[in-house]
Amino acid sequence: MTGPGEVRASDADREETAAALGAHWTDGRLDEAELDRRVSAAYAAVTRGERAFDQAPSTIVPDLGAAGYHLVESQRPERMHFEMRGALRSGLPLTLLFLPGEGGGCRIVAFGEAPRGVRKGLAELRD
Repeated sequence: MTGPGEVRASDADREETAAALGAHWTDGRLDEAELDRRVSAAYAAVTRGERAFDQAPSTIVPDLGAAGYHLVESQRPERMHFEMRGALRSGLPLTLLFLPGEGGGCRIVAFGEAPRGVRKGLAELRD
């Protein structure tokens, strides 16, 4: 059952997520087992918040990876925890929470430490 403010995901939402995951598999970003797991999760998504969480590997995670962050823990559909790894800034934590948004969508709340470019990118995310 969905809570207040959560909008149910449509079939088109699920198809869009599966197509994006398929493109990332084609580009070599996901192996076949990971593709199967994530596509199954996308088709099982009930709310748009779950859909946003399932889209993160094809949208948010690559951008954070380019900034030096690595996904270290994931708890579907509520939280992803990252840490920066690199010579200059190792160990910086960053956590993303996926919460019901006003009017139905999904609100992503980030907390932790991140360079300005990462903070700006997260601030510009839109449903």
